[in-house]
Amino acid sequence: MRLVRSIRFATVIAALALPGMLSAQVVFKQNTAPPPAALNTLNVAPQVPVSVSVNGQGGVRWGPNLCAPATGQQSALCNKTAAANAQILFMADPRPGQVFKGWAGACAGQGPRCFLTPTKAFAVSATFGTPEQKPMVTIKVEIPVGGGTVKPSTFAQGTINCTHDTKGYSGGTCEMTVPVGTQVALTATPQAPATFDGWSSSQAGCNGGSCTFEAKNPVVLTAKFIDPGKAHKLTVIYTRGLVGAYWLQTNPKLEWDCTPKAGPNGLPAGVTGNQTWTATCVASTPAGVNVTLMANAVGGIGAGYSIPVKQGGWGGECAATIGTTCTLAMSADRTVLVNVAANIK
Repeated sequence: MRLVRSIRFATVIAALALPGMLSAQVVFKQNTAPPPAALNTLNVAPQVPVSVSVNGQGGVRWGPNLCAPATGQQSALCNKTAAANAQILFMADPRPGQVFKGWAGACAGQGPRCFLTPTKAFAVSATFGTPEQKPMVTIKVEIPVGGGTVKPSTFAQGTINCTHDTKGYSGGTCEMTVPVGTQVALTATPQAPATFDGWSSSQAGCNGGSCTFEAKNPVVLTAKFIDPGKAHKLTVIYTRGLVGAYWLQTNPKLEWDCTPKAGPNGLPAGVTGNQTWTATCVASTPAGVNVTLMANAVGGIGAGYSIPVKQGGWGGECAATIGTTCTLAMSADRTVLVNVAANIK
């Protein structure tokens, strides 16, 4: 009886289990979808090779990079990479006492700041050197008579600022040294009641109160001011030869004070016969007037002698004069030398 029940129980279990076991089939299906993106993946921009070279004492900076010669070296070569299609600023940085001479390579023709947007490998080269030394020339300004100032015009180069006022004070910078080719522009400004009477110089470009020129050779400029409230001294020094004597006549007429004093015949007092002598005569003249000196015989020993002043007879302010007449602008004290050796006709 127990055996029959066991067989039936086993039969029931088998009947129940068989359908489940037959339906439990395993099926494998292929997945065609892409895998999910990996986390923390960086997108790196494409890079291009860049070669930077430096010749001389300086450096090239771009971003955090610097390419420069080591101490004691004259050149440097730096190989780096740069992001393609991104603008890069290269800066040429000279060391103290040096100047940037220019670029070669991809930056050629640009200034110290070079902008590039590379798409492929490239090279830049920077050259540094000492500044060019131009020859120097000296510009000098003189103001012999007080009456004004000479200063640079607004656009002028140089440092001349020269003063000689009507009270006699003089100061400032009256001389400067500039490189050849410097454009010099000066202006003369009178101080009332003085007036400006022009420049004394062969330098072209000096007209009226302005003097503008290119510095090519050393130049000396004299600014002539006239102060009507001042008087100037005219000194004539006579030297007499063996025969004849004369005094210069002047226009306008001046009052002379001579040493030694003049005698009745025009000779210095105490001089007789064929003695040689020297006399110094001084007269006061208004500032700015023109005085004409005329050589005329006014006395002598014997008849038939004429005493004109020939070439070489004048000296001092009249040294360039040929003939018997010399005219002076009395914008300053003047000294004239006269040789009165006779010219026998």
